[in-house]
Amino acid sequence: MRLLKWASSLAWIRRRPSEALLKRVGGRRFKSCLVRHFSLHLYYKKIYLKWLNFLFDTKLKSTSKITIIGLFLLLIVISSTPCIFQTGFASYIEIDEWVDYTVLESSNGTNFFYGAWPPGYYFGNWNISKGEHIHYAVTSLDIIGINGTLTIGNYTFNDVRNIDVASALALSIYPWNGGFFANSSDWSAIKTQVEKTNTSIEESSNFEHKINDLNRYFDIIKFNTTNYYGQNSLFYYDKESGILLCAKSYFGNYLLNISLSLSSLELGFPSKTYDLKYTYAFSYILVFLAIIILKRKPWKKST
Repeated sequence: MRLLKWASSLAWIRRRPSEALLKRVGGRRFKSCLVRHFSLHLYYKKIYLKWLNFLFDTKLKSTSKITIIGLFLLLIVISSTPCIFQTGFASYIEIDEWVDYTVLESSNGTNFFYGAWPPGYYFGNWNISKGEHIHYAVTSLDIIGINGTLTIGNYTFNDVRNIDVASALALSIYPWNGGFFANSSDWSAIKTQVEKTNTSIEESSNFEHKINDLNRYFDIIKFNTTNYYGQNSLFYYDKESGILLCAKSYFGNYLLNISLSLSSLELGFPSKTYDLKYTYAFSYILVFLAIIILKRKPWKKST
């Protein structure tokens, strides 16, 4: 009986909302998320209890018990593994996380750093050259937005909002200020914001991008803006985390072409997603077959 209670608590621990998830959601989304996790708790509690009841059934053959133990362990492994169909391997953004971009192209001259409106605060001037880096470290975050320290080449600006970065570096499509971190929980709202901005939007999988000297694969959303009040931009965002992977934006004499090269976050997939999906699909099929086998009465000895 004590073992049954342990299995029940295990199912809930495996699926309770993480601190990062609680930071990511707010208001109505928090309520719906809590309900979803509670439902998962009840569902997996039922599965674990059913497996253990079969395991300790004295009427089962010894060979059947061995089979059940093996399949039960397989179920635990599967349930402990991230579901790539929903969340991939992306880490949620937290304080002290950072991203670092390599400058591939840049216009010459001094640029004025004005933040997004409101309040349109003036931070100072900056310039950068090809081969230098743009670094952004998160210092605070809430449901409204992200703040951090921005280093552009040899210039450092404190308490800079992500939307300020988007406005000042032209990593935006007005009225949307995507910057380094887009709101990946609501891509549909973002698409609505930019639908009248001469912007085409494409989604694709298995986009290869090197981060921390490792090749990673991403499901991406690409924004291609053409001559929107003189602005021409191309942005690639990781669909799961909302992090900007690479960008090229220019209008007039201004040009900035950057690529994410380093990050404290674990992003993307280690291999092409369809390869992983086949592996995981096969594992889930095994679990499904195990449940069917467990329901068969011929396993019990005839009385």
